[in-house]
Order: sequence, then structure tokens, then C-alpha cells
Amino acid sequence: AAIGHWWTPNEERGLFMTTDGGISWKKVLYLSDQVGVVDVVWDHVNRIIYAATWDMNQGKKSGVFKSEDFGKSWSPCTLGLTAQNGIGRIGLAMSQRHPNILYAAIDNRNVLSARSSSEIIGLEVFRSDDYGKSWTKTHSSQMNNYSGFGWSFGTIKVSPVNDNEIYILGVHPIYSKDGGKTFIQMSGIVSHLIPNPSPSLHLDNHDLYIDPVNPGRLILGNNGGVYLSFDSGLHWLHCNNIPVAEIVDFSLDEQRNIAYCGTRDQAAIFGQIKTDHPVESKIGWDYVWLDPWSGGDGFITIPDPSKPEEVYYEFQNGSLNRKNMVTGESTFIQPKPEEDEAPLRNNWLTPYFISVHSSTSIYFGGNKVYKSINRGESWYRLSPDLCYTEDLSKKSRTVTAINESPVKQGLLYAGTDKGAAWASRNDGVNWFEISEGLPNQYVVQLCPSRHIESRVYIVMRSNDEDDYKPYLFLSEKKGTTWKSISDGLPDDRVNCILEDPDLPDLIYIGTDRGIFVSPDKGNSCMSISFGLPTVSVQKLSWAKGGKYLIAATFGQGLFSCFAAPIRNYFKVVDPLSECLLGSETGYLPGTKDFPGDFNWSRSLPASIFWYQPKQGKMTITITNDQEKEISSGFIDAQAGINRWSWNLVISSKEDSGLYPITEYKFPAPGTYQFSVQGQGMVFKTNLEIR
Repeated sequence: AAIGHWWTPNEERGLFMTTDGGISWKKVLYLSDQVGVVDVVWDHVNRIIYAATWDMNQGKKSGVFKSEDFGKSWSPCTLGLTAQNGIGRIGLAMSQRHPNILYAAIDNRNVLSARSSSEIIGLEVFRSDDYGKSWTKTHSSQMNNYSGFGWSFGTIKVSPVNDNEIYILGVHPIYSKDGGKTFIQMSGIVSHLIPNPSPSLHLDNHDLYIDPVNPGRLILGNNGGVYLSFDSGLHWLHCNNIPVAEIVDFSLDEQRNIAYCGTRDQAAIFGQIKTDHPVESKIGWDYVWLDPWSGGDGFITIPDPSKPEEVYYEFQNGSLNRKNMVTGESTFIQPKPEEDEAPLRNNWLTPYFISVHSSTSIYFGGNKVYKSINRGESWYRLSPDLCYTEDLSKKSRTVTAINESPVKQGLLYAGTDKGAAWASRNDGVNWFEISEGLPNQYVVQLCPSRHIESRVYIVMRSNDEDDYKPYLFLSEKKGTTWKSISDGLPDDRVNCILEDPDLPDLIYIGTDRGIFVSPDKGNSCMSISFGLPTVSVQKLSWAKGGKYLIAATFGQGLFSCFAAPIRNYFKVVDPLSECLLGSETGYLPGTKDFPGDFNWSRSLPASIFWYQPKQGKMTITITNDQEKEISSGFIDAQAGINRWSWNLVISSKEDSGLYPITEYKFPAPGTYQFSVQGQGMVFKTNLEIR
């Protein structure tokens, strides 16, 4: 089932079938380039296929279809179903015991009554007892479990042992024991694999597995992760050990090596990150804040640079707070308009930052820019409404990005959701538009250079048009002229950009499918995503004074990269000559309570990086200060950058006794020489082991 593009027409949607294990596909149900298929169920006994179509434009062609000849022909199942425009997503379920019984969960987007134009009908449940020929609405009262965003839900399930017991997922999981006449919200007592203060099931539920052998065993998937129940939902075990954080934004406290992350529906979290020294946290990560429903959308979260016990955080629509992490007390500090001004228009993710020039100064962007010089206790307006420009096509709703020059105090930049860009050179006293040459796209980031005052980058993305092209621009004149630097990038949306702290022209670019690096301000690019999952990179930052590149991803948490080899590659590499690019210190494992038992979480491998112009087998030799060989190995090196890592184990011996424990031999802490030889090349370097 393929729903197709979200906003624009395309033919790659509908229902597809394969008869050769996915080698080839045939489109068997297709209504138009604006109608997709969102759900499908298969009656294997009677060889019937049911499919739910979704007209994401006006809902005219959303419906249920049936095929009795493996998709060769289809007939609509309309009798008794809601027959009007404005029908959204539809979920289907079929009884496993009696396949003549089907259920449909329909998101009815029509208004509830003529007197209420804002409230929609929402979730409706229908049942068929005759293979979809006719349908009956199961309930008489309104159901508001979709809360207005039913496009995000649609899952409905039938118990494998009771045709009248159904489950529907929405903001809450709900179930019925009388065929959908009445529903009860599922709750239950929640325990966590890893200690967690969340007292209840997370909101926004999307998938449910019911064990066909033991129907009391449930697996629930929601915005909080995976929950298991073995007693039909009376008790739940939250499997919160899966590293799939959807990070929207993050900041680093470099002195303590702590990351503060705003996440999708997991509020804001903080914890130590592993860079050049192993970290063992006995309690894991913790929340900066948490809403009463065990989640919440976290966005920009920043520790106070001069008061580490205080953290700034926000949730939806610019709800900005300052929290004392010692006392647990939060203070709401969102700017307010003057009495004679219209209400502020804040973005879902409202930009703000703490000035690098003054730790007590905060800048905040709604439709106007505000500044506080006392940590948010009071604010004053810096700008007019920046959403109104001379170019009417750029008329916007909110400011979406603001930033300041790290080398020139008072040089400010702002951008909006329709591509209007602004600059102030006197800390907001005067503003002038710098939009000429920029498309009418959403401004994601403004990145003033840390090296050159006049240089600034701007990252943009499309406005809900299924346009995934990269939009990245550079100005060498404080935004008065712009040059596109996207040509070397694949067709992926750009989310962030970061300058190298040492090389002024070296930039790192985070996209929806990885990280790219450019040595010449975007004129050419190459991927550095090896070892990184194919995942959206939302923000890049430096740790340990530029030694490590940290990437925040939407779906896989945080990743770190030792940056010296990348930097050195662009500094010294001759494509025809081999070159040593750097080495990384190794850390021995700590000892645990029993002799011979080691704490491997305290260990980091020692690594060496080099460039070679041709591929071939290389020999690795490690010697001590008496030039005695203590370990060796081989690598089939590629043409280009190579890495070889040593786990610091000189030798190991398995124990075959009744209480086995493997015997390991490690080198003593100190300095060792790494030698890489082969293909007429020799690399040597000293490497420290701690």
C-alpha cells in the first residue's frame, strides 16, 4: 500500500502486488495521482483483498475497495459507509475467526455542526458482517480520540478470539468489548526497563500486536517507544532501552561533556556523551522536563554558560522556560507583546539563543525579535514584524531562524517561513532585508562565520511541496548578495551546516540521509557518512574544542566522529602520495569486583588513520618502547582514507572450566609505536594508551 506524495500529485501511489518475492511489482489498484492506498487486509480463506484508499486533497475518493480476483478488478464498498467529501485516513481490520466480519476506523474531517466550523467529526467506527457489502456505524456518541490529527493514526485491531473485542489507536489506546458500541481507554500500571519517572502510557499510539495464541499478550508502539503487556493491558513494561531518540535540536556543555537534547515527544533529555574518554553513567540519561502525559515535544534546550545549574528549554510555540536543575523549579519566561500590540506569532519550533558575547543575554524570534539582558526576567522588542516584506510572495507567518555573528557583537540575522531574510548591524536598532536572490522557502538555519565577519550561510527547505532538493546559500557580504552552493549535494533536504574551527573554508553539512563535507565553501562535496545509519541529521556541533564532531539525528540519537583525520586530509593530502592523518588514544577497560572480570564500557580502542592512493593489504605492527612487538594485524586497505582500530587485547585464553572466565592480557599504560606497511608505503606514529 503506497500513499504517495503528501502534498503534490504523483503516480507512484496505490496498491502494488508482487508474485516473485519483491523482484517486480504490478500496480493493481489506482484511482488517480492524488489518491493513495493506506491500508490493506487479505482474506486468505476466501481469497479476497480489501484496500482503503486515501484522497489526501479533498477526501472525495477516500473509501474501501474489494477484490475477489487477486487485484484484477475492484468494487467499492460504499453501502452504509460515510458517503461524503472530507474523508481522511481509513484503517481496516478483519476477524481471524470469521472473515466475513470487518471493521473500519474512519477519520471524518467534516465539521461537527454548522454552528462549529472548527470542530470536526473525527473518528468513526463501522462494521460489516457480510464481507464488506454493507456497513453499520457501531456507536452513537462522538469519539475524540484522534484530537484533530487523525492522519497520524488509523490502526484498528480485532481480538483473535472475540469478534466483538476491538482495539483502536489514537491519542490513547482504546478498546471495546461490545463490537464498538462503547469504548474504554486503556491505561494500566507502567514499569520501565531503565528507571524513568513517566507514570503512565505515552500518548499518540500507532501500532499494536495481539498474540494469536495468547491474546492477553500485547505489544504496543507509540511515541514513547515499545510497551509489553501480558495481562491485556493491566500492566505494561516499557522497553526504553532502544536507542532511537528523535532529536530535534541539541546543545553541549563542553566543560562537563553533557548534551542537552530537545526530542520529538520525549521532552528534553540530558546526559554525558562519549568522545575522547570513556563514560560510564550508572543512572543513564535523565529528563530536563517532562509533561504530565509522560512526554512532550522538546525543542531548543540550552544550559546557562555561567550558571550550570540552570537550563533553558521550550516546548511547542515558543513556550520558553528557565529551570533550576538543583531545586527542580521552572520559570516561564516567554516574551509578551505590549498592551497595544497584537499577539505574537510563534513557530511550532521557535528559535532563540544565548549570546556568545554575554551569557545573560537571550534573543527570541516570534514574528518579531526580542532581547533580554537578564536571563529572561524582562524583554524588550528589537525588531518590527519581520514577516512583512516588500516582496509579497515572501509574506510569512513567523520567524524560523535567528543567529548572531560570533566575531562581531550586534551583527544579527533572522529568517522566516517564506524565505524573507533580515540583518541588523547594530543589535536590532535597525533592520534591512537581505532576501534578494533567495527562494521563497522555509529558513532553517542562519550560520554567521566564526572566521570572517562578512561571511554567512543560510539553510532553507521547501514549504510542504514534496520538494526534497537542497537549498544552501553563501554570502560573503553580510547577506547583501547570495550564491547557491548546493550543486555538489544529492537531492536531499539540508538541515544544518557547521564551520570547521580551524579551516575557514571547510564546512560540514547535515542532510536527511547523512553528512557531507566541503573543503571549499560548498563548491565541491563528499560524503563522510560511513558508519552512520541512513538517517536525518538535524544538527551538528563541536565537542572537546573541535576534536569531535557530534551529530544529532532524528531517529537514531547522537553520534560522534573523531574529526582530525578529516581536517588533516584537506590540509595535506596529495592524491598521488600516502599520508598519515592522525591517531586516537586508547583506553584500557576498568576492573570489576571479581579478578579477571573487566568493565568493557570503560574501554576505547586505539586507532590510526591514513590515506593511500591505491588499495592493497597492509600490515599493522605495534611495538613498545624497547621496540618489542606486542601485537600485529592485517587490513585490506582501500584507495583513500583508512582506519585501523585495536581493542588493546594482546592475547586471550578461553576458560573451559565449570565457572569459565576468559583470560585477557593487556598492554601497560604508556606510549607505543604503530607501524603500517605495505604496497611500498610505511606509516609510523606514536600512540598513547591510558
